[in-house]
Amino acid sequence: MSSRKEKLLEMLKENPQDTFCLYALAMEEKTRGTPALSLEYFKQLLTIDPDYVAGYLQQAQLLIEQDEKEAAEQVIKIGMQVALKIGDQHAYGEIAGLRDML
Repeated sequence: MSSRKEKLLEMLKENPQDTFCLYALAMEEKTRGTPALSLEYFKQLLTIDPDYVAGYLQQAQLLIEQDEKEAAEQVIKIGMQVALKIGDQHAYGEIAGLRDML
């Protein structure tokens, strides 16, 4: 296990609601090529903070890479709604761009 991952897991143990830590772990697993773990961390993240719009973008990208287009479409739809709700036009554009790629 990488020292970065170990540090993130320790931080998460101290604060299981740490959304930044969950996002960082999800990205770490995505980079390491372990999509199932990455998706689990994204799901945890978005359960704790459904407005964490970057989580939708990254989760949708990962689902597209895994050829899970229907699941990606659902995540994209929710992510676009959240981006509009919180007023993040940049994130909305990025997520809409993913939708256009499907």
